[in-house]
Amino acid sequence: MFDILKKIFTGGNEFALSGLVLMLFGGLTVYLKSIPSKLWHWIVDQTTMVITVKDDDAAFEWVKEWFQEQKFLSESGGSTWIRPSATSGSR
Repeated sequence: MFDILKKIFTGGNEFALSGLVLMLFGGLTVYLKSIPSKLWHWIVDQTTMVITVKDDDAAFEWVKEWFQEQKFLSESGGSTWIRPSATSGSR
């Protein structure tokens, strides 16, 4: 493998050398392109929490009332993110 690469770099085969450089540049570009997305997902994962309480569970009403009493909901326009689960039998 190293002999082949050595021949490509030192043998004067411009076509193979250009293809190798293009492949390395393309791979590096794809890797660098994915970094902002991975960084964003890491930040979101570190700063948010998701809980699931099904609407047929006794804790659903308690959690719903507790969330509606929180200040951050009234400061954000009163929108609530609590909704009944679509997987329950109440469809």
